[in-house]
Amino acid sequence: MIDTHEVNKRLNDNDTDIDQKNWVLLDVRDADERAADAIEGSEHIYVGHLNERWQVLDKHRHYTLMCASGARATVATGWLASQCFDNLDIYLGGIEAWRHAKYLAE
Repeated sequence: MIDTHEVNKRLNDNDTDIDQKNWVLLDVRDADERAADAIEGSEHIYVGHLNERWQVLDKHRHYTLMCASGARATVATGWLASQCFDNLDIYLGGIEAWRHAKYLAE
């Protein structure tokens, strides 16, 4: 699991251990949630569509999964791991933590 600080570092390529070109922030919330608020630079596949769309993902990339709080991201991470994805982590707190950090920064 990673926190907001680490996600921000990865998004802004600020001295991380992750190869930025090989890293994806994957939002697994539904389309309405994503339309209301999304993290710039993230990609989207709804957790309920992973079974149909996981083949579009590259098993050689590193994915950080996020949702509203972490529950759906945890389920999605487990499911992708069962499909032999090795480079996975979860953004703990998800969009709620992102909003909170953004609010504090203002």
